[in-house]
Amino acid sequence: MTFSILDYMIGLLLLGAMIHIASSRIGIHFPTIFGSTPKINLIYGIIVAIIAIELYIYKYGLMATINNSLLMGLIDMLLAYSIFGRWLHNKLEKFISRTT
Repeated sequence: MTFSILDYMIGLLLLGAMIHIASSRIGIHFPTIFGSTPKINLIYGIIVAIIAIELYIYKYGLMATINNSLLMGLIDMLLAYSIFGRWLHNKLEKFISRTT
């Protein structure tokens, strides 16, 4: 297996997107090149995720992207955390405060 710079960049972009989307849903001010408010983090994370997915489609094609279970799982987690992230964080925060 050879090292691919494009695959490496896709991985970095998707990981960065996950961090920014998660921090935006929790309400953490995570720095970006455009600022650090949660709304900017969400927009930045979505843009970066779209860029990474487009690069993957460019390199491997649409069908290979749809059939890649690792990538689809990552995209599903991004979507799920985008929708349920704040609720999950609040539930965990309440649970931790009760146990300490």
